[in-house]
Amino acid sequence: LSRQEILHGAANRLLYSQFYTFYYIGMFILGLVSLITAFIESCPSLFFIIVESLMCVCMMLEIVTRGVAMGRSFLTSWWNYFDIVIVLLCGITLILLARGCSASSNSEELLNTIMLVIRNAAQVFRLFATLRKNRRQLDARGMNVDLD
Repeated sequence: LSRQEILHGAANRLLYSQFYTFYYIGMFILGLVSLITAFIESCPSLFFIIVESLMCVCMMLEIVTRGVAMGRSFLTSWWNYFDIVIVLLCGITLILLARGCSASSNSEELLNTIMLVIRNAAQVFRLFATLRKNRRQLDARGMNVDLD
């Protein structure tokens, strides 16, 4: 087997493993922590920026894993474009957060909160859709086929 085939197989195994379900749940929890922290703090703290950075890195790793697993067919699904847009929103949020608080912090804080709500809502929707898809595929694997 070539190195590309080995990576493709490993990424596919990872995508359909139980670990990946927990990975999604962990990303969901990070998103909730991020959202709650955004509503509590008036100015982004170091903790909030670290949580947002972890979230962005986790999302990037997830997209790369799916890209390796799917190969060229990765760009045929609109879900993958949707995920890329979410990661871009995450990056933009991080850039805005890195600017810190300023005189116009009320409008910036509102923009940050709106972006976090949109991103987290999209992520929750994606989490449930992915878990449902993975559950269906796992259930289909367990079905016995009677060829008689």
